[in-house]
Amino acid sequence: MAEQNGAAKDAKRKFCFIATAAYGSPLAREVVLLKSFRDSHLSQNFLGKKFIQAYYCVSPYFARQISNNKSLKLLTRRLLAPIIFLVKKNFGEPGGS
Repeated sequence: MAEQNGAAKDAKRKFCFIATAAYGSPLAREVVLLKSFRDSHLSQNFLGKKFIQAYYCVSPYFARQISNNKSLKLLTRRLLAPIIFLVKKNFGEPGGS
């Protein structure tokens, strides 16, 4: 049972709920960038892991609210823009240079 629980958590953590809600697709360039940053950098240290853990506790609720409201989608995109800019500037695009 613990193995199934762990597998369910791992599957859940493959999603970037808030960015996907804001950009409309898990394949959006911005979502792919954020997921790549999460997997290659955040998940590699203690504070990053704690952030990810907290994110997955609260993000499904916020993602539902965002996905049902055009104004919240726009606001979320604007709030994510500086984060996306910094990730691109400091770590580059996934699979790119």
